[in-house]
Amino acid sequence: MGGFNLAHLAQGSDTCREESVDDTVSSASSRRIFSRSGSESGRSQEGLNALPRPPYDGEDAITFATSRYPAFSGGQDDDMSKTISKTTKKDIAATGLDISETKKKYNLSSVSGFSSIEPQEAVGSDQSLEVLSQGAGASADDDTVKYPGPLALASIILGICLSIFSVSLDRTIITTATPAISARFNSYDDIGWYGSAYLLTASAFQPLYGRIYTSFETKSSFLVALAIFGIGSLVAALSPSSDTLIIGRAIQGLGSAGLLTGAFVIGTHSVKLESRPVLFAGVGILYGVGAICGPLLGGAFTDSVGWRWCFWINLPIGAVTFFTVFFCFKRRTLKAESCRPSFKQRVMELDIIGNIILLGATTMLFLAQQFSIQPPYSWSNARCIGLLCGFGATTLVFIAWIIWLGDAALIPPRIVLKRSVAAGCGVAFFIYGAILIHSYYLPIWFQAVKGASAIQSGVDMIPYLVANAFFSLLAGIFVSKTGLFASPAIVGCAIGTVGAGLLTTISQSTSAARWVGYEFLISVGLGMAIQQGFSAVQATLRLEEVPIGTAAVIASQSLGGAIFVSVGNTVLQGDLLSEKSQQTIPGVDIRAVIEQGATQFRKLVPAEDLPVFINLYNNSLQSVFIAATALCGMAFLCSLCYEFKRLKGKEKRRHEATEEDSEHEKGSNLARSDLEQ
Repeated sequence: MGGFNLAHLAQGSDTCREESVDDTVSSASSRRIFSRSGSESGRSQEGLNALPRPPYDGEDAITFATSRYPAFSGGQDDDMSKTISKTTKKDIAATGLDISETKKKYNLSSVSGFSSIEPQEAVGSDQSLEVLSQGAGASADDDTVKYPGPLALASIILGICLSIFSVSLDRTIITTATPAISARFNSYDDIGWYGSAYLLTASAFQPLYGRIYTSFETKSSFLVALAIFGIGSLVAALSPSSDTLIIGRAIQGLGSAGLLTGAFVIGTHSVKLESRPVLFAGVGILYGVGAICGPLLGGAFTDSVGWRWCFWINLPIGAVTFFTVFFCFKRRTLKAESCRPSFKQRVMELDIIGNIILLGATTMLFLAQQFSIQPPYSWSNARCIGLLCGFGATTLVFIAWIIWLGDAALIPPRIVLKRSVAAGCGVAFFIYGAILIHSYYLPIWFQAVKGASAIQSGVDMIPYLVANAFFSLLAGIFVSKTGLFASPAIVGCAIGTVGAGLLTTISQSTSAARWVGYEFLISVGLGMAIQQGFSAVQATLRLEEVPIGTAAVIASQSLGGAIFVSVGNTVLQGDLLSEKSQQTIPGVDIRAVIEQGATQFRKLVPAEDLPVFINLYNNSLQSVFIAATALCGMAFLCSLCYEFKRLKGKEKRRHEATEEDSEHEKGSNLARSDLEQ
């Protein structure tokens, strides 16, 4: 009997062909074609034509199948793997091929397509298969992966945490430096763009980096993103004009998108699956610390060495990150070198057209938001309405585009429509909107209503930061020990919603004990839920799909934060500048007052009108906090959609693989009996 042939397997195609090279078997009976619904014959045929032709021996066939077609390498919840396990084993068994040694050599016991094959004759080869776990996702055995040692791991964690801190810091450090920057360049109309330019490119290019980390080597991709972020920081620090500063901020955002996704991908390659929730919780803590420290450092730099140090600070942090990742993290790729396409082909796989469409949609949304808060425009203005309509139409085009491309799309629908991944994106979108509303507008409440200074308002946010960090880490430890990520997400969102609702009741007379308690409840709940989207990605997707899933969750975070911070500003200004407010204190130009900032208006408002204006400011901020409560409620509803899956450690996976082998052996015996009859 000749060797069994698994040729014509195209990576990413939806068609799997099997051919037998046994001349005694007719081509009509030896060929079998399996097609999944939604396959596209044109693209599949192109992939088939590009592959080498038979014959292959048994080991070659398995090597080729596992490296070129991810379904053969296992993974959780994989439809193609199930198809292979149910349909293919009869045909493989019929060839009489003995692949038992190959299964042992390559640790294929958990690969459902091969686990039940009854051997007859061994056909050997000395070809090597690169670490199978790189294509096996969550079901890969940790024994096949060599993780860095303690010192190298500590250095890598330091590097990625510093990069996350720097990215988060840059999102908020500009807030307290903006008055000085606008005064330096006489550019009050550009104030909104100093923050939005950063968020725009960070949101629009996040999915693209998911593709980049899938197709290109991890270390190089991360270091290039770090270099882009550093160049943007340098441009912003040296900017001679407002326009140059905006360009620098946009470049920073482009680099930050790669750093966020890259930090999680590097973490995935550096620690075992069951330990990743703790690492990601630590990363989340640094992200929160950066967001809270941003306004404090921005104000300190502006008052001492100058606002340009808000950007200079990124360069030494980036240097430390570059050093640790470059020297301590080994090169990793999600595809074997022998199976990777050329550089040109990999660039073509990035779906540049899809990213351009997404960039156009997000740009129109951000433009509409910026125009809506600048006089004489408003949301009812024709320009804003036109931009919103353009955003909606372009979004529909983008959805149609990714559906048409399928797995080749910038954001493959098959991945983001997995229940837990979709739930994770929804929770991230709403929860980060709520977190950034609290991060931006609670300090304003402390300054405007309580009369705190900028630095004191940062100190008053410490309970929010500490509780968020502690319970995020606690939830990470819980997930690491139990493997359950849905429970802390659901409970956390529920607690956060209650706390956010209580925060809407604050007023000038609210005691410190009460508002500290409200902060604590919010941050406890949101801290428990904040990182579970990444745990869902780890539990649901194969390793080569993790960068795309991670990028989708991070993009949801960035987009939600950017949209709802602007929505909060619209609500605040809409309430303060309403006709009712103007009638309440007719002798005060409210617009001129609020343009001076929350810490300066007390000098401009007459003493007799000050209590009324403070009460007006408090009521407007309450409306903003009501919006945050609604976002927490939406996050809770999304969290209910999480699957109750577990992050599986190697012992659990080995036990499940053994049970699966036993079941497949029974099925194979029945199949062989049918064939003999």
